[in-house]
Amino acid sequence: KRGEPDEFRELAAKCEGEKFEADTAAASANKTENVKFFICTDKGESLLPALEKAAADLEKNDDMSADRKAELLTKIRAKIDELRARG
Repeated sequence: KRGEPDEFRELAAKCEGEKFEADTAAASANKTENVKFFICTDKGESLLPALEKAAADLEKNDDMSADRKAELLTKIRAKIDELRARG
């Protein structure tokens, strides 16, 4: 969901389950592109399935630049790998 920084802070503060945040930013001569990614699970739910779905959905997303998307996918996949390694 596109939102403002205050919205993300509110979501993070209200999250009772597991949460994951990642961001990426890039500037060009014409604009700055900041992308913040946030997932909050319900209390007691695992973060792993939510991250796997988010990665699959993000791969299909064409609303952001390819380098921003690649950077976010790298961070999401690293967290997925970490969670799988923990069992």
